[in-house]
Amino acid sequence: MENIFLDLNLSWTVSKILPYILMLVLGVVGFVFLRKRIKSSFVRVLCSLFIVIPFFTYFLYKPIYQGDFSNSPKVLNENKSLNEINYNRLSVITIPNCPYCFEVIPLLNKIQERNNCEIDFIVLSSDSSTLNWYKKEVNNSINVVLGDSLDDLSFLAEGRFPSFVWKSKNKKINMWSNDKFGAPAIDWVEDQLAK
Repeated sequence: MENIFLDLNLSWTVSKILPYILMLVLGVVGFVFLRKRIKSSFVRVLCSLFIVIPFFTYFLYKPIYQGDFSNSPKVLNENKSLNEINYNRLSVITIPNCPYCFEVIPLLNKIQERNNCEIDFIVLSSDSSTLNWYKKEVNNSINVVLGDSLDDLSFLAEGRFPSFVWKSKNKKINMWSNDKFGAPAIDWVEDQLAK
């Protein structure tokens, strides 16, 4: 359901919240509908559970995680040794064969489609064959490349992969670990891409 709202060009935060609100509204409408048709007071009380059933069903299918609504970047000053991080472009620092890194590819594909932008997917490895696993899944405008500055990039990511990086022309670097890159952070990145 989130993708429907994203395709309607709503923000990531609104697209994340709206399905839960709609499920609550559906529950209330269902409760009111059932309550008018049932005479037994005991069954009416049981029908009050119907208010939360759609919400919890959707929640079981699509749980809310702590980082889903997070935008807590670590802001750093630019380091000249990080020339692999391009200005005004989202870069994702990953490692070979990382299932968490692989799981963010649909998210990156969606960001790329919505903004028609380039994204750098930097794999910390010296073996170019490690790129193949990722290249099969990414859109054409997502550059899957080897990270040359392994130590510097790993230090920047603080050993947490994937890490999302935005380097601004004002010499500031915003860095999010995977659990800090929620819907508000993606909205922030999209705002930067629109400038």
